[in-house]
Amino acid sequence: MDRDIFQHLLILLLVVWVTTLTLRYFGIPTILGELTAGIVLGPAVLHIFTPDAYISLLAHIGIFFLLLHAGIKTNPFEFFQAFKKSIFIAIGGALLPFICCISLSLLFGIDLITALFTGAAMSVTAVVITIKVFRDLKISETPLMRIVLSAAVIDDIITLILLSIVIGIANSGTVSSGIFVNIGLKLIVFFSVSAFIGLKIYPYFNNIFNTENRKAFTFLIIVALAFGVFAEEMGLSFIFGAFFAGLFFQEKNSSKKIFSKVEDRVFGTAFSFLGPVFFVSLGFNVKLDFFQDTKYIMFFILLVLVSSASKIVGSGIGAMMKGFSKGEAAVIGTGMNGRAEIAFVIISIAFDGGYISQVMFSILITTIFVNNLFTPVLTKIVFQKYKTNIIEIPQRH
Repeated sequence: MDRDIFQHLLILLLVVWVTTLTLRYFGIPTILGELTAGIVLGPAVLHIFTPDAYISLLAHIGIFFLLLHAGIKTNPFEFFQAFKKSIFIAIGGALLPFICCISLSLLFGIDLITALFTGAAMSVTAVVITIKVFRDLKISETPLMRIVLSAAVIDDIITLILLSIVIGIANSGTVSSGIFVNIGLKLIVFFSVSAFIGLKIYPYFNNIFNTENRKAFTFLIIVALAFGVFAEEMGLSFIFGAFFAGLFFQEKNSSKKIFSKVEDRVFGTAFSFLGPVFFVSLGFNVKLDFFQDTKYIMFFILLVLVSSASKIVGSGIGAMMKGFSKGEAAVIGTGMNGRAEIAFVIISIAFDGGYISQVMFSILITTIFVNNLFTPVLTKIVFQKYKTNIIEIPQRH
């Protein structure tokens, strides 16, 4: 049995490596290559792999490292500095897709819980997609890029809060004021305790991140697991804990060498081993049978359009509320339209928890796949139209 596990991992990672390198040559994000490999290797096409407990375990650990790394890459001080400029962009970019995609789902007769998870998954913004597109456009060092990245981080935090509310409703089976009060109190307790630990207690362990041979990487994993367990004890998702543990691990509290080493190990684990296993495993669960049903085809097409239009319009309106021009708002809106790691994590949580069906899982994964294929193209088109007004964007206050 152990031999089979290692053989499967060998084949899986080899295919992922070849696929992602090939797609990267054509400018397609790595994550989509990993997802493509899973769909091709899984029951949908070649049926070489099927979901199993071992792959599932590695995939869940992959989720943990993906969110831990997301937290590490989020600078809380820069985040708060850009908060005032980005908050309306983030709120519009998160809430409008959430509401519109829920409404579309209900219109097609989909149950409320599935609709709520659909709205949550479509509310996210993929920072990795945004960074790649803006680098290709050579505007990655402009104020626009910093504002969009800050808005994307706030958007993801809003979505994680929405996810907690959705999970609470799904577990209770009802929508009531009591549910919102209960979840609100849990979030307040979690944020308060996490902030106290991160700001007041965490600094006492700074010597671990400033001295060689103190097992800094191991200590960070212990802290992240502790935060994850605390989040789950509060009735929230463990991904909250992983994200916050990474958020409080910052370079200013560590030696540059140790921080770089630890961050590199987390990145390597998240994006070179366990993360790819997670994304490939999503592909194993995708079945394209819904293309045989006219109703599901219509829902899929409309979900692609509605999720994209609502994200672009919501973010764009938020940008114009902060004084950005129509052209600037259009670039910000299209730049916010990608969805990646956290969206896939939400869908995985919903599917593993039995909250959504196999068909809806496949539709949501395919929707994000298509969305991420045309978002870079759409952003480049919009940028070319308005670029004379965007190269030097003044700071907005």
